Amino acid sequence: MNMMTETTFSHDSDLEEAVIGACMIERAAMPLVADKLRPEMFYEEKNLEIFAALQSMYRSAKSIDTITLKNELAARGKLDAVGGSYELLRISSKVSSSAHLEYHALILRQLHTRRIMRTGFQQLLAFSADESMDIDDILVEAHRLLEGLEDESGVADHLRSIDRLMDDTLAEVEQRMEHGCNGITGIPTGFDALDHVTAGWQRGDLNILAARPSVGKTAFALNIAQNIGTSTDKTIALFSLEMSAESLVNRMLCAEGSISANHLRTGQLDEQEWANLIVAVGALSKQVFISMIHQGSRCPRSVPRVGG
Repeated sequence: MNMMTETTFSHDSDLEEAVIGACMIERAAMPLVADKLRPEMFYEEKNLEIFAALQSMYRSAKSIDTITLKNELAARGKLDAVGGSYELLRISSKVSSSAHLEYHALILRQLHTRRIMRTGFQQLLAFSADESMDIDDILVEAHRLLEGLEDESGVADHLRSIDRLMDDTLAEVEQRMEHGCNGITGIPTGFDALDHVTAGWQRGDLNILAARPSVGKTAFALNIAQNIGTSTDKTIALFSLEMSAESLVNRMLCAEGSISANHLRTGQLDEQEWANLIVAVGALSKQVFISMIHQGSRCPRSVPRVGG
């Protein structure tokens, strides 16, 4: 793909003006796009400045029309930069309504994401050709790029109406009634007292285990992972900032197989412990994934591919 084709593919000036024009002439337009578009998503500099002014006026609950927009741009010192009053009138006259505005905003967001992809991938190519750069640093940059792209491509509106929330909540309650067991509607941890409080680990919840040093936080977390991995069809991913993956595995094998940690460490296993070890390896190997996280990086993007 040559540069001209790529650049043309990455922006659409007419579409940008259609979105801006709709926001200038219809009161209902800005609420539809204010939370979906940002000024930097507009490729043309003048369109960027106009939308920035429109968004600021909307956030401040100011009335929006060509006159008030002109005054806002003048106050920002950007009126001449965008082409003056004539340019605002020209853009507003290009559209007659805000029909299809949300779809137009979606296209603009996708074009912006494509521009980020092109810039980011070109940078990664340059990094990969630079043999003085550590490969781990390049991978960290790759992870950051992919995370940014995922954020940018989240075109689904995160704001839901109360009616939609009610429907979703009722559906979730019905599912709990149908599939719950003894009051446990989430993923059981294997600790009855904890499950009684939480009803099992629930989708979307963040559970933080906090305590003083050396009181068993890691052991407790490993036991939960072990219980879920061996007693359900769920896949567990463990990310360690401190202990090595091998150390974590040793602790899990000892707990699963009732093996002396000292015997495992020194290699002095009796026949029963060796048999228990083989069984424990089989129980844990298919459902639990462990990764070390390097400082400055985040959870590997490959996690969703290894299980649900």
